Amino acid sequence: MGIWRVRFAIALAWVGAISASVVFLADTRPDAVAVHEALRAEVPAEIFAARIAEALRADDVETAQIYAQTAAFAGYDMLGPLIAEIDAANEVMARIWRDGGSFASGFVTGDTGDLASLGGAVASDLTVVGDIRDIAAQGGALVAGEPYDELVLVLSGVGLGITSATWATGGATLPARIGASLLKTAKRSNRLAAPLVRELGVLARQAVDMAALKRDLAGVSLSHLDELRRVAGRHIETARGSRLFAALARLEEIATRVGPGETLRLLPHIHAVAGLDEVAALAKVMGKKTRAVIELTGKTSLRLFKRGWPLARVLIVSLYALVASIPGWIAWRVTRRLVRFTVARLTRPALA
Repeated sequence: MGIWRVRFAIALAWVGAISASVVFLADTRPDAVAVHEALRAEVPAEIFAARIAEALRADDVETAQIYAQTAAFAGYDMLGPLIAEIDAANEVMARIWRDGGSFASGFVTGDTGDLASLGGAVASDLTVVGDIRDIAAQGGALVAGEPYDELVLVLSGVGLGITSATWATGGATLPARIGASLLKTAKRSNRLAAPLVRELGVLARQAVDMAALKRDLAGVSLSHLDELRRVAGRHIETARGSRLFAALARLEEIATRVGPGETLRLLPHIHAVAGLDEVAALAKVMGKKTRAVIELTGKTSLRLFKRGWPLARVLIVSLYALVASIPGWIAWRVTRRLVRFTVARLTRPALA
């Protein structure tokens, strides 16, 4: 009977663990409802109104509109004059007049000062103009033994290499291409948190052999596009399965939900590569309202989308499983005693 007791106890523990996991981890509320409740609990309507007015004073119409949409999502009725002012600022001719010059400046120089110039810088990368410009600058510094931006150089090589490989792979590498352009633009414009820069630097060195890249760049003309493409294509093969590629693909996933410009504005709030997963999950639910939610609630909303099994959660679930198995163990012991007593009462007359 000893072995059966052990087996039965193990079965009870497993049942308890499964029950605990369902009770402890499952949130029957839709994700959007959970974010709505977090906003209502932490952010009064006055904060939304103040943020909208501040954005309009700074001529940041995109941010004003995002905060207005987030306020509506939270269930607040915003003041009519603010909404009317947003609508007026969003008129087509006003937008063209405001954004046209900034976009062109970002496209040509890669310098970024506002959302429009950020879009121009990203667009230049997607047409390989930015990649060639940055490889020539950073690669030339590397070959000459001068200070250079390692992450920008690797991302430029990744971008150029992917552009050449996209046709051969049927577009499978395109997400990483877009992610590389966004990340490089953010790095050039100082929009990346220092901890994230350090972690990405480690991933870049793991993805690309910098010593080999230096030798290859030293042997080609940095102004010759075909030679640069061959070098980039050679190194992209070793980088394709790296963690850097996975991070770039996740960044593209965020951009699909919120747009390239908003992705660049979200990046300063991400301090680790793992944070890309949380923001991507939040963006899947909230779309372009993601930045407003993060800026207003801090880490509260991101915790709702935190992935993985932290040690503390595993320990709590295990403890809950142990407690949940106790009633079953007691019930089994009582039932076993009742069965023995009943059998004894029924069989005693027959033995007499």
